[in-house]
Amino acid sequence: MEHQRKTQLKQAWAWRKQDLIFSDLQKQDSLLEALGFPEPSVMPRIVSFVGGGGKTTSMYHLAYELAWQGFRVLVTTSTHIQYPEEGAVAVVCHVSELCGAEGDEARMLTAGALEETCDESGNPVRKLVMPEGLGEPEAMKQLLERFDVILIEADGAKHRPVKVPGEQEPVLIPQTGLVIACVGLSAVGQSFGESCFRFGTKGAWLRRSVEDLVEPEDLALILMDERGSRKQLDGRYYRIILNQADRPEDLELAKQVIAALPVTLQPLCAVTSYQEERKLKFHARLRVYYEERNFGPGVAELMELVRQQGSLAAACKEMGMAYSKAWKMMKKAEEDLGITLMEGSRGGGKGGKTELTQEGEAFLDRYLAFKAEAEQELARIFEKYFKEQKADHDERID
Repeated sequence: MEHQRKTQLKQAWAWRKQDLIFSDLQKQDSLLEALGFPEPSVMPRIVSFVGGGGKTTSMYHLAYELAWQGFRVLVTTSTHIQYPEEGAVAVVCHVSELCGAEGDEARMLTAGALEETCDESGNPVRKLVMPEGLGEPEAMKQLLERFDVILIEADGAKHRPVKVPGEQEPVLIPQTGLVIACVGLSAVGQSFGESCFRFGTKGAWLRRSVEDLVEPEDLALILMDERGSRKQLDGRYYRIILNQADRPEDLELAKQVIAALPVTLQPLCAVTSYQEERKLKFHARLRVYYEERNFGPGVAELMELVRQQGSLAAACKEMGMAYSKAWKMMKKAEEDLGITLMEGSRGGGKGGKTELTQEGEAFLDRYLAFKAEAEQELARIFEKYFKEQKADHDERID
């Protein structure tokens, strides 16, 4: 979920004592209260969001609540965030550029350096990335003279509900006083390969395979462990947000996650459910085949990674896919198309040198170009017929 989808907090809960013995989830009036800061002035002034699903949504909603109460709030990133379509935005190379403005100021400002790229279909994408000076003592002193609270997205998860951090993650500036870890409850019941970002390369300590299904206890382990969401905590205040509690059964899952945490961490948990403005969308699945629908986005992504990394095993790790499954996918696609897409040694679990054939390179390039052109044309036709219903379309075709 992203800021520009106009998400609103539907309900928040906090883990609170019912009596001297029992605790349970209790409804709260705001995210601030659910996080244990009914009086925002006692909350640390620099807050970093880490982990998986719901970071951006949680960060912006916390900013809204603080701004509504009269606090001056800066939203920024130590990695990157999508360029917001709403609200006041400042594009700056260095944070010092934010400190000289006087007069009529927005209560809530999103700021960062601008990065302009293209997605896989060639469509322009704008992001805000970490501005220079963020974390430098003198620059932070000046920022805190202008802003009451600074909220920082300090991690990325590629829209996955849960994440294990890489070597240089999260990116916490030294002045961070509070770390808020986010996970999406939708991960429960999904495979680690599907739901957990960086699991294939950094998740061995969880002692699970890419095909294992995520259990509530697994989320608890990631949230409590210093190799997980508490990495680099170093004595900072810590809070947990369990997002996507949209159904009664999700609340039960949240309770199971919290119950699996150490008792010292349980009172630090908030549970949230958001609702977003409904937009009509379309979703198309694009496959190329003779008889069996075996060549599509999954095989294409696998081939792109093999082309980049020269290894089927490395491509499987990046996608969170079992090697045997990837091998079967490729062979089925080759059988239907009647061409060899890849060649090289299979290499077992350790992998070997794998390359795309000339035919494979050419076929992949034609497929990607076809997919990009089809996406643009379908978006145009969709807009033609559904414009009056505030239509939106998925960013890519499967």
